[in-house]
Amino acid sequence: MGADLFGSLAESTCAALVVGSTSIELITTNDALYFPLMITAAGIIVSFITQFFATSFVKATMENVETIIKWQLINSTVLMSGALILLIQFLPPQFKFGEGDAAIIVTPYQAYACVMCGLWSGLIIGWVTELYTSNQYSPV
Repeated sequence: MGADLFGSLAESTCAALVVGSTSIELITTNDALYFPLMITAAGIIVSFITQFFATSFVKATMENVETIIKWQLINSTVLMSGALILLIQFLPPQFKFGEGDAAIIVTPYQAYACVMCGLWSGLIIGWVTELYTSNQYSPV
């Protein structure tokens, strides 16, 4: 499972880099093209912080491991939401994808909203998955 998740992360980061390279504004703005890599780097830092909180304050036992994992998911989502506010400052005020009438003009906050949709939907998927697979809830 871990290799599959890493593959998905790597593929989505590469796809975001390829799509970002089609915008002249992103190419010509310092560090803007690295935005997908900055998201990944921030995620690594947030995962270390989240792991610290999960292991430093409460000892994991068979009875509370599901609760600790649930709080790790919530904490990482909230921390990443804040970290991404800082990262959108590297994006230009507006950037365009496409040419002519098919061009799409995007602002940093629209890019932030796209990442937030993925991040918070991951939280919801994790929460629902726990409800359907945990021994603590019926009908499992």
